Amino acid sequence: MPHPPIGNIAVKHNHVYLNDRLAPDSERFFDIPTGKLFVVTDIVVQNRAPGDAPVSTTQFTRFAITSPTGADVFFDVVGNDTLSQHFITGLPVSNFFRFLNVINSDAPFVEFHVTGILRDV
Repeated sequence: MPHPPIGNIAVKHNHVYLNDRLAPDSERFFDIPTGKLFVVTDIVVQNRAPGDAPVSTTQFTRFAITSPTGADVFFDVVGNDTLSQHFITGLPVSNFFRFLNVINSDAPFVEFHVTGILRDV
């Protein structure tokens, strides 16, 4: 069964841009081209309410991304704060990159932007 793809994927000259919005208990994937390694350089994630209204300060999103070992790495975004993470050395991922909005998140949805580069294996 194919992975549900991330909604907006742009790849140009080995630079990758991923963007989507996900409700709790949703996941999306970026299938990495054969012979390539995806090196994540930046992740920006923010909670959203319908109409891009602010969420309550008590609402949160817990999400996971694929780590270099293939296991999940978890992060939290609370209220209207923005998680902005820059990986100085990059976070290498092979095969596929997954963004999972965990089932117990209670913000209506989360919007994410992930950037990185593709390198030869």
